[in-house]
Amino acid sequence: MDFIHSLLVLAPPDRGKIFLVCLQTCQVTFAGGFAGGNVVEIWLEEKIALGTLVIRIITQRNASSLVEAMRVAVYNVTRIDAEGGHGQVMVLFTIVRRKQLPEVIALIRRHNPQAIYTVENVRFASSFGPDMAITKRPLALQRSYSLRT
Repeated sequence: MDFIHSLLVLAPPDRGKIFLVCLQTCQVTFAGGFAGGNVVEIWLEEKIALGTLVIRIITQRNASSLVEAMRVAVYNVTRIDAEGGHGQVMVLFTIVRRKQLPEVIALIRRHNPQAIYTVENVRFASSFGPDMAITKRPLALQRSYSLRT
């Protein structure tokens, strides 16, 4: 603090420059901290792997082997026959825990490498099947309200 005070006293015309340097230093520090926090948060999210995902798989060829492999690996699969831009396709849906994502992607690549898949976060699901726990309802849905007359 004494150093900055002496700069202000010794060089009064440069006060504006000193202020701008301090302001820029604060902005760079803030930006660096913000970016670093985002990187750490993304890294932690991948490592902890909490949450639930829905995986949508779209394939043009018969996906019976993929469906069977996923069911053997205890993943519930919903299969829908559909029509895409280039003819008949099969759309598969499965809901998994985030920790299971690498295993499901490996199954897709092993049994149907040409398949297109998307992964989306699930905010709420009623249940996942017999081997997975039922999720809790959001707090707003847990409360019951009664009208007084």
